[in-house]
Amino acid sequence: MEEYQVARNLAQISEAAQFYDLQERAGRKASARQLRQLFYGLQRALQPAHFIEAGAHDAATSLKIRALSPETSVTAFEANPYNFRKFSTLTDFAAAGVDYRLNALTDHEGPVTFNVLIEEGGVARKPASGRSSLLTRTDTTARHEEVTVTGTTLDACFSDQTGTLALWVDVEGAAGKLLAGAARTLPRVQSLMIEVETRAFWSGQWLHTDICAHLMGAGLIPVARDFEFRHQFNILFVHPAVLAHAHALLALEQFFSARARHLHGTSRSGESRA
Repeated sequence: MEEYQVARNLAQISEAAQFYDLQERAGRKASARQLRQLFYGLQRALQPAHFIEAGAHDAATSLKIRALSPETSVTAFEANPYNFRKFSTLTDFAAAGVDYRLNALTDHEGPVTFNVLIEEGGVARKPASGRSSLLTRTDTTARHEEVTVTGTTLDACFSDQTGTLALWVDVEGAAGKLLAGAARTLPRVQSLMIEVETRAFWSGQWLHTDICAHLMGAGLIPVARDFEFRHQFNILFVHPAVLAHAHALLALEQFFSARARHLHGTSRSGESRA
């Protein structure tokens, strides 16, 4: 994928920064909330055959998708065994219709080392958190507990299935490994939400431009992003065919309309919120 094309697409979706005060945490949170609502709206419209959540933590997104699209097969992958034990105890995922798995989605099958963050900047961190990764942090003050988990790939799990896919990827810097194991799966993806970084927080990670180039090369296009953190944010990609779907296009229109209302401080009726 040409560097110019990647840069142009990133610049286009970054124009949405005008709708938020990024000096305020509330503005950044609003951008993330609205992007999530767009993703949910697309799933309601598209009703994919399969939904896959990578780095699921408590699988809240998977549970939400299950409610929005009851016929969708929902699989949530969580690589941190501390998280898996905690949330498996709190939620009956099978009864909720979610296949919650203790696996790391990566570029090969077999045992892998997962790095559980236990200390950062001299501060102890709880092992059950959303901040651990297949990769190690570049921060030299970080300490990890190495645990062995079963690694698998999207291709190994889903390439022999049929039907459309939606993906939500939040794997703390390890998205490059996940995508490297998804060559046969990506062509079936209708929509994909993925967390990216503009600077390396983890050793050997793919940055936002690497991820965009890979996904655009696979035929997906970036249509929106949030501004949740300064160097870490989410990008929504869709297959071009999604834009020919009337209800999916309406979800996009409503998303941009909501951002405009946020900028101008108006409600649906056009009246000021102040």
